[in-house]
Parts: sequence; C-alpha cells; structure tokens
Amino acid sequence: MKLNLTLLKSKDRVPKTLLLCVLLTYGSAIYAEGSPNASAKSSDFPRTEDVTQNPQQHKVRGEVLDNTGEPIIGANIIVKGQTTGTITDLDGKFSINAKKGDILLVTYIGYTNQEILVKGNEPLKIKMSEDTQMLSEVVVVGYGTQKKANLTGSVASVKMDDALGDRPIASTAQALQGTAPGLQIITNTGRPGQSSDLNIRGYTSINGGGPLVLVDNAEVASIDDINPRDIETISVLKDASASAIYGARGAFGVILITTKQGKKNDKVKVSYNANFAFTQASDLPQKLNTYETAKTFQKWEVPSNGGIIDIDQWVDLLDEYQQNPSKFPENGIYVDENGNQFPLRDSYDYWDMAFENGFEQIHNVSVSGGTEKAAYRVSLGYTNQDGIMITNKDSYKRYNLNTNLNIDITSNLTASLNLFYKNDRRKTPGGMWSIFSKGVLNPPYGMEGFKEDPSTGDDIPYWTPKTFLNTEEPQINDGDDLRVFGKLTWKPIKGLTLGAEYTFNKSNKYDNTTAIINRYWDATGDQISEYNTVSSYKRQNTNRMYQSFSATAKYDYAIKGHNLSALAGVNYEDADYTQFSGKRQDLISGEVPSFGTATGDMTVDDSYYEWAVAGLFGRVNYNYKEKYLLELSARYDGSSRFAPGDRFIFVPSGSIGWHLSKEKFMESLAPTLNSLKLFASYGEIGNQNTGSDYYPYLSIMGTYNAEWINPDTNLSYLTIGTSNIISNGFTWEKVRTLNVGVDFGLFSNRLTGTFEWYRRQTLGMLDAALELPTVLGSKAPKQNVTDLETKGWEINLNWKDQIGKVKYSIGGNLFDSRAYITDVKIESGNIGNLYKGKELGEIWGYKVIGFYDIDDFEEGVAGNYNDTFTLKKGIAPYKNKNHVPGDIRFADLDENGEVNWGNNTLEDHGDKTRIGNSRPRFQYGINGSVAYEGFDLSFFLQGVGKKDRVINSYLSRPYYSSFTYGIFEDQTDVWAEDNQDAYYPRVMSRNYGLFSEANTRNMYNGAYLNIKNITLGYNLPTSVTNKWGISKMRFYVSGENLYIFDHLPKGIQSDLYDESSGAGYPALRKFSFGIDVTF
Repeated sequence: MKLNLTLLKSKDRVPKTLLLCVLLTYGSAIYAEGSPNASAKSSDFPRTEDVTQNPQQHKVRGEVLDNTGEPIIGANIIVKGQTTGTITDLDGKFSINAKKGDILLVTYIGYTNQEILVKGNEPLKIKMSEDTQMLSEVVVVGYGTQKKANLTGSVASVKMDDALGDRPIASTAQALQGTAPGLQIITNTGRPGQSSDLNIRGYTSINGGGPLVLVDNAEVASIDDINPRDIETISVLKDASASAIYGARGAFGVILITTKQGKKNDKVKVSYNANFAFTQASDLPQKLNTYETAKTFQKWEVPSNGGIIDIDQWVDLLDEYQQNPSKFPENGIYVDENGNQFPLRDSYDYWDMAFENGFEQIHNVSVSGGTEKAAYRVSLGYTNQDGIMITNKDSYKRYNLNTNLNIDITSNLTASLNLFYKNDRRKTPGGMWSIFSKGVLNPPYGMEGFKEDPSTGDDIPYWTPKTFLNTEEPQINDGDDLRVFGKLTWKPIKGLTLGAEYTFNKSNKYDNTTAIINRYWDATGDQISEYNTVSSYKRQNTNRMYQSFSATAKYDYAIKGHNLSALAGVNYEDADYTQFSGKRQDLISGEVPSFGTATGDMTVDDSYYEWAVAGLFGRVNYNYKEKYLLELSARYDGSSRFAPGDRFIFVPSGSIGWHLSKEKFMESLAPTLNSLKLFASYGEIGNQNTGSDYYPYLSIMGTYNAEWINPDTNLSYLTIGTSNIISNGFTWEKVRTLNVGVDFGLFSNRLTGTFEWYRRQTLGMLDAALELPTVLGSKAPKQNVTDLETKGWEINLNWKDQIGKVKYSIGGNLFDSRAYITDVKIESGNIGNLYKGKELGEIWGYKVIGFYDIDDFEEGVAGNYNDTFTLKKGIAPYKNKNHVPGDIRFADLDENGEVNWGNNTLEDHGDKTRIGNSRPRFQYGINGSVAYEGFDLSFFLQGVGKKDRVINSYLSRPYYSSFTYGIFEDQTDVWAEDNQDAYYPRVMSRNYGLFSEANTRNMYNGAYLNIKNITLGYNLPTSVTNKWGISKMRFYVSGENLYIFDHLPKGIQSDLYDESSGAGYPALRKFSFGIDVTF
C-alpha cells in the first residue's frame, strides 16, 4: 500500500481512523511475510529470499516512487524468470540479489508493471505510472460505448467472469444477484431450470414493467436464455438519461449484455470448462415423529372428532408397539373394529422419502481466434440438472450454441454476424406438492411393494410418496430459441461512422401435460384408490416471431481539448405471438399420449396478438479535457398499443458531470484522492406497458363455451361475451427520473466507490377511473389517473490491494428504495386498493397483545371445547365471538369495545393498522477474494436488511386445516394452562381462523444473510502447463447457498419470493468441483 509520509505529520488532513487503518494494513504486511514480532523499521522489512547467492550476483538497491515522487510501500520486485523477490519498505526502498543483465519486474496494484534492466551497482530510482486502464475502461451504453470515467448517467458495469467465477450455476440472473446496486433478482423456487425476474430500482408501475434485456444490442425474452459463460460484460442502465435512447421498451431500465468475441491476429484457442455439483435441499422442515405427534396431541387435548382418531388409545397402542412390534401388522398400522387406522411406525416423513441428493453438470467448450481481417468465436454449452426429487422426472437440460464472426470487408467496412440457438427441456413431477402437506394421519402410508388385485390379476403398488412420484406422469416443457443478428459498420471519412443492424428471433414453447389413471393400495392393503379418475392429454404451443432494425450515424470530433460526439438513428421493432392449446380425455394408453390416442371430446383454444414500436433518436456528448461533461439525448417514440392519435411521444433527457479531481485546486489532495466526479441527470421516458392488453384502445368481444348444451350436437354453445368499454383519452405513462451521484477513487484507486440518489416518478398510470354499476356488465375503462413516486439510494465500495505476494480485494453494495402513490383521481377508500399516500407493500393487520387469560373471564377456570365463557367487562372480543382462555387477542385500538376492521376503509379501518411492509429494504451484496501464488479463495454474501412477511400456511402454524398437515418441530409452543407464555394460541378451530388474519404474530422478520458462495481454486504454473501444450489449467471446488441466517420458520426460504405460503421447491445447496483448461 502506498503511504504519503508527509500526511502522517498533518492531523488536519489525515483522520485518525484512516491512520489506524494504514498502520493495521502495514502490520498485516509484516505478518504475512513471517515477521509477526517485527517493529515498523526500514531495516526490519522482508528482504530477498534466503537463497545461496550466485558469485555473479550482487546487491541491487533502489527505491520505488509514484508519479508525484512519493514512496510506494509494499511494491513487489522480482527477478524475472526466477523466484527471487522482495517488497519495498516504509521509505519505498528495497534491495535484491541480481546480476548484470537481469530484468527486475516491479508490480503494484493501481500501477502499470515496470521492467528494469540491471546494468551495474548504481542505485535504481523507479518511477511508477498509474494504470490508466481504470480511467479508460470502456462501458457499453446505448448504441455505443463510453469511457467509464466520462459517464454522467447511472450505469453499473459487471464483468461476468468476476461475477460468475467458478460457481456451479447456469443462470445468468443468479450470477448477477448482489453484484450491481439497484438490480434485484427475483426467484420464486429452486426448481431445476427455474428462470428469474429482474427489477431495477424498486416498484415500477401498477401495470408492471421490467428492464429491457439486450444481447449484443439484440433483444432476448429472458436473460436466463443466455449461457453466462458466453458473456463478457453486462451494463445496467438505471436512469432515464442512460436508457432513454431505447424509448418505450427501456422505461424501467436496460440491461446490455456483450458476449465474448474472438480477437484479430490471435492464434486458435480452445477452452473447456466442466463443473460437477452435488445438490441437496438447503432447508427442510422437520416434522414430529409418530410418537411425538401423538403425545403432542394428547398434551393439547385435541378432541377425537373431525377425523382425528382417539388420541389416548393411539398413545397406548404406541407404547405397546414400542415394547413388542411383533404383535402388530408388519406395515405398522393397527386397524380397530371401527376401521380407524392407527399409524405406529416411528416416521412418516413425506419430505424425507420424497427427496434425495441431486446431481448437476455443466460443460462449456469454445474455439476462438483471428486473422488480420477476421475474428471468430464459437461456443457450445450443455447443462444437465437432476433435481432432488426421488424420481427421474425432476430435471432440466439445456443446449446452447453461440457464434460471433467479425470481418473487415474493406479497410473501412466491417461486418458482424452473431448466431444464437438454445434448446431446453424441463420435467416437473405431477402432483408433487400435494404429498408434502400430508401429516401422520393423512393418510398413513404402508410399506413399499405390490399386491395383486383379485378382480383383475394386476399387480397394484402400495401408495407411498416414492411410488406416487415415480408413477405419475410429469409435466414436460420444451423450448427452442433461434436468434440471428447482423451488423454493418462503415467509416467513409474520419470521425464518421455509419451502422445498420438487423435482428431476427424465433422462439417456440411446447408444454405437455398428461394425466393417467393410476391405482394404489392403501396402507393396509384393504382398498384400492384411483388417482385421476379420467385420463387426459393437454398440449399448448406458443410461438414468437420478433425482428428489429436500427440504423445509426455517429460523428466524433476533437479539437484543443473539446471533444464532441453526436449520434442519430432510427429504430423499428415488431413481434407477433400465436398460441394454441388443446385437451382430449380418455387415453387409450398412457405410453404414447397424444390427441390421436384419446377417444374423448376435444377442446381447443387459440390466440394471436402483435405489437410494434418505432422511433427516431439522438444523443450528443461533449466534454472539455474530460473535466466538464455533458450529455443530451431525445427520442420520438411510437407504439401500436395506443390509438392512432396518441401513438407518438417526444421524450428528452440530459446529464452533466464534473471531474473535480482534475481541477488545480484539488492537486494538493492528489496523493490520496485520485479521482472525484460529480454527476446528475434528469429525463423522461414513455412507458407503453398496458398490462396483458395489447389493444386497449379497441372494443373487443371475446368468445367462450357456454354452460348449456346444444341438444343436436351435445356440445356447448359458442357464445360471444360483452365487449369492454373504451376510453378515448388515455395515452402513454410517463416515467421521469432525477439522479445525482458521486464517483471517487482513493489511495492509488485501491479504494473506489459510487453513491447515487434518485427519484423516479411514474405519472398517468393506466387504471379504472370510474365507479360503474354492476348491472352494466362491464368494467370501467382505463385512463391515465394514478401517479407513483419511488425514491432510493445506492452505494458501491471496492478495495483492492497487495501485500507482498498476497493479492486481496473486498467489495460490496447496498441499496434501498420506497414507493408511494402520490395521486389517484378516484379513490374507492378501501385500504386494500390504491389511495393517495399509500406506500406500496404496506401490510394492514391487527396488533397481538397476547392471549385471553383465565382471569379475563367471569368463569375464571378453563374447561373443554364445549364450555361457554363470558369475558369480563372491558375486555374486547373479536367480532363478538365467544372466546375461551388461550384464544389469540388483538388490540382494541379504537376502544369501542370490539375488535374488527370497521368498513375496511381509510376513514374507518376499525382496529386494523399498518403493521409492516412486504417490500425488501436495504438489499446488499458483499464479495471478497485473496490470492497467493497459484491459489485463490473467494466468497460472496447476499441479503436483505429489512422485510416483513405474513405467512399463512402449514409451515407457520401447527393446526392448519384440522391437523391434516402434521406438526413441525418448531410448532409445539402452544398455549396451555401451564404454558400461558406460549407463541401459538390454544389449539381449536376458531384460532385457525383468527390466526389466519394478518397480525403481528404471523408476520415474520424476512431479513436474511445468505452465504451464497465460497470457492477455492488453484492454477497450475505455466512452467508446467506449457510443457503439455496448455496455456491455462485450473482446478476448483465451490459451495453454493451454504447457509442462510434468517428469522423464518424452518422450511420457508428467505431468498425465494413465494409470498403465498412460503412453501415450495426449496433452494438448493450445492457442492461442486471443476476444471478449466485453455489450449
């Protein structure tokens, strides 16, 4: 680390905390070199390695300085081609054994490498130059590139190799999670092949809207269609200034993906990467075993009604079974004279029987190279994910092909061609989640095996979770995607660049669902039941055709420090979708399901829609000596989703920047402050998203099959529905964004960071503006009646340094946003609807103040379920219910003597109040790495600092749906006379209903910290690999989703967004190993 000694004497210019960090880092450098007890003296710094000195060698001394003449501490000096090395001391000085003619290689973070020829014994003075790569780093922006240092809009750039590393994931979205401030990745399930949704900077519009995703400037439907190993960089355009040039499609941000390219005059390179991962559920709930369940029911005094067997008898049978199992049936189920089944085996854990360890493998191979006039890269990717369900019907396979070709046709004419193809298949077990909710008594399952059906002679399996999953037909989703992108670039004169791009994309999805009639013996082998009473086959095909064309003209001019760049262009896009679905019942055979192998009536449905957008756009960039920055852009946009008179909109934007660090009055801070830039932007974009309605300005009548039958055909009548009411006064939603920020670099750019604050207004959102009588038979028309405002901030910090031979880095980002409704033309008044001042995500519910205690009743003594209790005067009941001790108790906030929700309006919401908010707050990502010689270790953490979740499922309370879901280990703390400080209320049906109301007891803290990844890798020395004709060989091991620190009931995934119940296909913990080879 570089240290300005003059600053050590100035208390005003160096904070004590900074000085302490410097000294600690300096101390770490000593410790890393094996001198833990050394004092901070120049003579005690590590010197040349203890090796036998060659007679021709001599001591070479010198000092290493930065470009201002200040000494650099910890710079590395080695004799090139040897292992001899040392680092500079506090004064920037060093000594090393070398002979005349040797070359000293001097390296330091933030500076370009220097090679110094040893000529004699004279002391060396080596002056290091700052590495300008950081300052000249190019970032991809709309229809071009810019120097990162000259950006004035809000753009986050991610290098995919850094974000992906050696992680065992095939999803580009998952690789991006936590890497870019303001970018939220939303994943609902851990199922193999599950895609993710993206959001930039919080809530967008009540009509939805997400970022536009472009790959090499060509649109893709899903970011997860792209193989992350093919990606070079990703730019996230977050404000209006950065994304306005894309118009209507980029109202809520743009994600620009640049794929890896071949290089001209480069020899052929063949790279191969393989990753093998073992997977398991990261968090599963643990149910009580049979005996624990029975004893818990007994303790809770669960009545023997409502389908529940006699609990005391069950406990007695279990005691007897544990003493002598041979007295009972082999299947462990006792049936009494009334036909009641008593499960006696230790465990009926459906989760344990249905899950196993999964296996995944990812293979990627690429060939790249180039000649003087051409460069190419071809890559193939294969992903095979076998899920954790105990069946071969839980899987995902994907094949990727990506080719890039760039050719210089003439000295000023270049052609580029990109071909992308993806094919995938996903299998999902049929009815899979219906088995996980079952408890010990619903129903108990028997032993695995078969028993003959005496009526048919067929061998029928006993019903078990494993048998069920293996016999039911899966849902199969197939898809393929072909995209061709071509580009011509012509530079007729100096400074002028003309370009034309065309994209063609065709994608198809085929969804197949088969239901066959399967028969199973029950646990006792006394009765055969059918699953699916009717066999059927359903197929749905969705086809998408998309094309786009863009033409641009760009002119660059520079004179005497003035730099000007102007861009103008035209863009056109259109897409059409066709969908067909059909279903036919009564399959002849389930072996080859099809419409032709079924005999029942066939129902069919189809749909078609299309859209188009067109626009003219322009952008002007100006800077003076890269100190004062200005960008202006505008677009004239048109969309087919609006009526002819309202289709076009003009949207301008602008941004400014100021490099303070380049001003003369900042020179005194230059040794410490390397860069400081202020920037701000403001702009407007039109949002064309009208929800699922592609023709909102047309009155459309739909068709449907009526419930009555035509007696002549025995088929349903085809009926035309009522048309919707149309408003002729609606147009674009307008999205206005204000963004201000600061970029900085400190200590030779070892510490870099960005802070931004923004305000985004979505004005004139389309919503129903009238209250119409229900007898009208149609919904109110949509109009531009609602406004939304989102405010937020983002911070990103990164530190990179080197201590001797140890390189390390640590970085992180933190961001937050809140969204409010700022205007609603007509309010219904209902707190569940939109109203002025409403914060998106707010949760209304009751405050829990405990339970109704025994002393709250006139009786004073708890009885059984059939007892009637009378509350004392002044104790408010919930909606006049007859409570008993142990019922959950809500606060009577309006003090009217009864707990209720009033009219559920803002004016009268009774005792409901705002108890939380479901939107995630303070989202963050933290990454770090350390490398020594060929070894490296990296980690990645991701989390949410604040979030509330109301969870209403069998995982969140013990008596969900009359005990048919079983009891989990964390659900036993239930109210009783001897346990009145319990978490859950007394077990009875009314508390099932009461507890399902949103309240502070079933609202959980959704904040979490996920140890997302830890990877250890080793690169073989080039001295070894070169002998094998290999330029790079790397081995690594990695762990993904290792552990989550959270506050939710076990089994509910904090980082998944299934808000309904919290229960779904769990996130997967992965342990992987792999190899990366380049020839």
